[in-house]
Formats: sequence, C-alpha cells, structure tokens
Amino acid sequence: MFDRFQYADDPNSPSCKEAKIQFNRLVNQLFDDCVRPYYQSLTLVQFRGQVISECKRYLNRERKTPPSV
Repeated sequence: MFDRFQYADDPNSPSCKEAKIQFNRLVNQLFDDCVRPYYQSLTLVQFRGQVISECKRYLNRERKTPPSV
C-alpha cells in the first residue's frame, strides 16, 4: 500500500488517496493492538515514522534485487 501512494504518478487520484487511507488505518490498528499496550513510551508518530522507514528500505531492496528466472 505504501508504494501505491508514496510513488504514485498522480497523487490526487482516487486510488492513491484510498491507498493512503488504508495504509494509515493499518498503521493505527497495528499501533493500537501491538504497540500501545506494551510500549507506553512509544508514540504513534514515532511508530508511523519507523514503519515508513522500513517500507522504504524494503522497496529499495526489492528494486536492487536482480529479477529471478
């Protein structure tokens, strides 16, 4: 979902906006279910920033990987 809105050709397209909404909803849900109950000192903004960093790292690794045959 991240790449569908972060690297979209048209950031104002309905599909781009929907991908961003879904991504943010999922990050919020993960934070509420998995982070907030166990890590009181971590904020949603910090968590979201880390998730975005990991998404960017993953996408960069995928682009550098040679195609498999």
